[in-house]
Amino acid sequence: MNRKLIITIKVILFTVILGMALLTVAKIVENKSGYEKNSQFFTEANRNHLDMLFFGTSHVINGINPVQLYQETGFTSYNLGGFGSPIISTYWQIMMALEECQPKLVVVDSYMLENDVRYQDDEEANADFDMQHLAMDAYPLSFTKIKACRDLFESKDVQRQFLFNYITYHDRWKELNSNDWQRIMGKSPVNKLMGADILYSLHADPYTYMPNPEYDRLPDETIGTEYLKKIITDCHAKGVGVLVVTLPFNAQEADQRANGTAAEICAEYGVPYLNMLAIPDFMDVNIDLSDSGHLNIIGMHKVTSYLGQWLIDTTIAEQIGMTDHRNDPEYDNWNQAVADYENQVQSMSIRQKDLYSQLMMLSLTDKDFIIKINGASEVFSDRIMVQLIKNLWPECSIDISVAQNIPYFLIKSGDIMDDYVGLGDTRQWDTTMGSIVYTPIADIYQTLYVNGDEENNVIYDDEHAYADIQILFLGLENGSDFESHQYYTCDHFEYGYSE
Repeated sequence: MNRKLIITIKVILFTVILGMALLTVAKIVENKSGYEKNSQFFTEANRNHLDMLFFGTSHVINGINPVQLYQETGFTSYNLGGFGSPIISTYWQIMMALEECQPKLVVVDSYMLENDVRYQDDEEANADFDMQHLAMDAYPLSFTKIKACRDLFESKDVQRQFLFNYITYHDRWKELNSNDWQRIMGKSPVNKLMGADILYSLHADPYTYMPNPEYDRLPDETIGTEYLKKIITDCHAKGVGVLVVTLPFNAQEADQRANGTAAEICAEYGVPYLNMLAIPDFMDVNIDLSDSGHLNIIGMHKVTSYLGQWLIDTTIAEQIGMTDHRNDPEYDNWNQAVADYENQVQSMSIRQKDLYSQLMMLSLTDKDFIIKINGASEVFSDRIMVQLIKNLWPECSIDISVAQNIPYFLIKSGDIMDDYVGLGDTRQWDTTMGSIVYTPIADIYQTLYVNGDEENNVIYDDEHAYADIQILFLGLENGSDFESHQYYTCDHFEYGYSE
């Protein structure tokens, strides 16, 4: 009897040790992208710290910044968008997320509502399984996850790959790095923007958004419309509010028809719908987008601010009980996330080698700067560059320089925002750095003296005489050294960079 008991105990111990070893190995070899993006969600969900959850495709991931939203409103949220997620996939991501927490509001982007493919392992779905894993891997095995995999994938083999990640990742041994080993110690990097991801780039080709009132609805019911209705009904059944949004992008015919159908569904089910494509003068497709479909940091900042204020102005936030947590010590980690985000923006706001990225970041920084553009320069034909400068200061006079191809000078210092066009008289500004005196003498020769030092013309030297654009960041108070002096030389709208 004792011998049988000892054998049984040994078998149990061996099974437990084997199971723990397999779990450890599975954690080591799994792709960490899903964990890094969404691990903070589980932390905040366990603390009951989430007012809102955002769902959709990469449009959402690159379009809404929960940290900025908290900074401006005090509302807490998490961005659970999934790259390439059709509405059917979004539905199941919502159902799995609602097992972890009870938010006051679920926000769903309507993009891909026209998608009518039933299974994601169908060739017509054109689905990227890596992206599907990114959205699903972080969720623990549960009955809901089993139902999700059965509903999303027709193949039993594919279902098992998503239920048991080791099947997919067991051969990653050659790819392992330090982050993989840190995962088992709980030290793996995490997304500090609560699931969002910022794009700092700007497309080079001009776009034109062409809204058409005839594109008012989809012709037929789709898998997307079916599952949007399920999202609304099942969230309401769980006591969770739903907001449907359409984030800005260069929408084509099918996209615009989907927006019309989204509006109809929301009206039918009595849920609010915010179509940001329909807001007059809100979107600038040539400034706000990184490419035709994804917002850059300027667009994300604009969308996040608008959404937060809209929730307040419409009283939706008040109706569902969302409150400002910024002065609550329990949310100090969110205040730290805001500080980290601000530091990230400030660090990215200087020494950008890409001109467009640099001009984008100037609109978000609190740094003081000067922009100087030579006359007789091809850059005045660069519509994107000109629009980015207008974005910095809508009252600027750069259109005169564009029309006459004459020098342009823009200065920002504290509350000062001023510019100077063409050649002529000396101008002087009292700045945080001291006295700055500018004299435009010729297309490629102007002078800039700081604090009366007329032996040092800051904006001219032989090496950089033909640099089309100079951007200078003002330095210390009453100092003479600029924090950074950047030169951009244009060759058929390809910009070289030097300092």
